[in-house]
Amino acid sequence: MYSFIVLENNQLDMSTATESFERVPESVEVQGYVIQGYVESAAEISESYGKRFRDQLADRGIEDVDPDKWYSAADAQDAFYETKEKIGSQTLINAGAKMAEVNEWPDHVTTVEDGLTTLDKNHQNTHRNTGDYDVGGYKVVHLDEGEARVDCTGVPYPSELGQGAIKGTIKFFQKNDSVVKISRVESEPGTVFEASW
Repeated sequence: MYSFIVLENNQLDMSTATESFERVPESVEVQGYVIQGYVESAAEISESYGKRFRDQLADRGIEDVDPDKWYSAADAQDAFYETKEKIGSQTLINAGAKMAEVNEWPDHVTTVEDGLTTLDKNHQNTHRNTGDYDVGGYKVVHLDEGEARVDCTGVPYPSELGQGAIKGTIKFFQKNDSVVKISRVESEPGTVFEASW
């Protein structure tokens, strides 16, 4: 269970959580397509999950998500962590993969390697009004053919969303049906995944 107690320095007391995070400042906004992928992934599981996600967002003032509009990143963050707590990690992995699927990829991005490298720019471009707040990012190191290491340290959402975004990006650009494997690498502090396809 997560405890969301905001301290003076805008940190949350996550004493009962398995993953700590810094609360996104209220000024930061996230583009609607990020939230849209979250909602669509739930609806694909079942209509009741879709309704549950929409209700979580509505409780935070986010209704009728428009992919081109901007919404409170703090409210989205709360909904994502609530999902992790109440529904589970796999749901967030699926949501991250759906976010990659609904992303509008630039025309020059045509390979898995290009897609993974573009994740960081996409992440930066889907957040605004950040001021001095660092929204983290996706730093990619291509290892061998069909292998990469992705550092998602600092991304203010549950790591499972990042894991799903990596998997979804690989599947979107993959030219064959090989199995996508993603594993979390021990990294203190930080969130690092190794992917193979």
